[in-house]
Amino acid sequence: MTTNESGPADAAGPADAAGPTDAAASDRREDARRKQEADAVVAGLRSWWEGRFDQPMRLVGVTDERQAPDSVVVLGLGRAPDVVTSTADADDVVASLLAGMAGDTVRFVCREDSYLVAWDLGVDLFRERWREFVTEDGGLCEVADPQGAVYAHVERDTDFSAETSRQDMLLVWFG
Repeated sequence: MTTNESGPADAAGPADAAGPTDAAASDRREDARRKQEADAVVAGLRSWWEGRFDQPMRLVGVTDERQAPDSVVVLGLGRAPDVVTSTADADDVVASLLAGMAGDTVRFVCREDSYLVAWDLGVDLFRERWREFVTEDGGLCEVADPQGAVYAHVERDTDFSAETSRQDMLLVWFG
């Protein structure tokens, strides 16, 4: 009579031994899918950029929002904005925000699909054409210095309050 003297490693059996391998393969497929999605987001933004600006897009990074669960851009702010003004009259507010920044570059973070996209922009470009970056359907955006120190969060909203309903408003939260 023979006995199986195999140890605990064989006790799980061949079906269970394949489990971690299947999970790893599934993780790799999901990572590849997310990479393709992020690449598509970047390609779309690059195409949009090249159609509007005569300078290269300085992409800093793309982060899956699921990898940034604490991001204010994802969560929103739990307080009233510091400034609410008509977008038509907001150039002075944006200029004032940018005047407080050191250097000639602003880091702009926005949400595109389920990704956070960060790129560096010249302060003058942002001052002149901020409406193209802070769009009505873009949600909350972040304006920071190149090291990531946040100066403000901005958002355009056409349904902020009953008083401003259907008006294009710029909302600003400092710091």
